[in-house]
Amino acid sequence: GWRSPFTGSVNVSGFFSDLDPTGFNGVIWSVDLGSQTLATGTIANGGPAQTFSLMNVSVKAGQVMYFIVDPDGDISSDATGVDVTITKVRHVESEE
Repeated sequence: GWRSPFTGSVNVSGFFSDLDPTGFNGVIWSVDLGSQTLATGTIANGGPAQTFSLMNVSVKAGQVMYFIVDPDGDISSDATGVDVTITKVRHVESEE
């Protein structure tokens, strides 16, 4: 997970991938902010990576964003890759 050090907005992007195509099934993944699911998917065994891109997600200082991987059935051979980039959104003040 990632704990926000500030209150504001972030852009979050990345992917989940199946690293072990020799198993019997894939994985279920999600990106959660507290009790809210922001993105979710299912990767079949040996399936292609799944990307996600979340724009202007509001976060509060101390709030945790979770990157969750669960088995899609059997828990064997479920090695999973995760890559995440979190960028603070800079708000530009208008000049008058």
